[in-house]
Amino acid sequence: MRLQIALPALLLLLHSFLLTLAFLLPSHQHHHHQRRCPSLALSSTTSDKPLVAEGIDIRCPSPGSPTPLAQGRLVVAKPWEYNHFTSKSCLFLYKYDPETGSRGVVLERPTAFMLSELAPPFASSVFGNHTVFLGGEQGGDLAVLLHPYEQIPGVRPVGGGLFYGGLKGAEVMLKEQEGKREWSWSPRSLSVSYLFSFPPSCPPSLSSLLHSDGKADHGLDPNKFKWWFNYMSWGPGQLEEQIANGSWDVMEGGREGGEGVAGAVLRQGVALERELWKTLRRHYLPRETGYDENGEEE
Repeated sequence: MRLQIALPALLLLLHSFLLTLAFLLPSHQHHHHQRRCPSLALSSTTSDKPLVAEGIDIRCPSPGSPTPLAQGRLVVAKPWEYNHFTSKSCLFLYKYDPETGSRGVVLERPTAFMLSELAPPFASSVFGNHTVFLGGEQGGDLAVLLHPYEQIPGVRPVGGGLFYGGLKGAEVMLKEQEGKREWSWSPRSLSVSYLFSFPPSCPPSLSSLLHSDGKADHGLDPNKFKWWFNYMSWGPGQLEEQIANGSWDVMEGGREGGEGVAGAVLRQGVALERELWKTLRRHYLPRETGYDENGEEE
């Protein structure tokens, strides 16, 4: 979906990007020549997995058997990755196609803005106070919405137990849970176009939800919807080449069908400071020569 971003907020956002760039580039440019560092043994036992307590199940890569790329996988930056968007970051691949390319979002780059500040038409939305995360450097004004609810009309599965889109249905169902009248709006009034609506119009199954006056329990938690502004994109073969050159580790959920990563992807808050990246590097991935167990250069 595309958002008409408020100009003052966009300028502030661009300013924050420049500050991030100025801060990160000087300390990471010199790592470029270290892309093929060999790996050592895991820095902690395989039973020591702190994410399990949060309901997150991520499988450690098997030595000598790298995890293949697929939709719904995590890609974790190597300690020497220097790109200012992806340095010390984890990304979730919500699209992977060897013929058309891949898309992913950086998981732990919160902006200082709520959705209603970047897109004022969302001021009365149930998502208006959600923090918007910076997903990457491509996309123009594209917003990415991920959540774990397959029962919402208009969503499409993206792997890892997560689903993309379904904004209109989610708004209706969450309003019903709150016992409020249906929020009346149209894509034109919100300046939102639903690029990935499946199907693009409101499905017939949603009509039964539009006239409910009482509370309903659809099992939706508004805190499990996460928003990103923009994304990272790779053309055919580009991500594969970067992995072969030693820029990324690929990880998958430890449950059937690769599920188990949703809790990691949907982490909220403005205080996140590469916590997931540090945890995965310390407890789940091999330690790299020349770097300590937290992925910092020795």
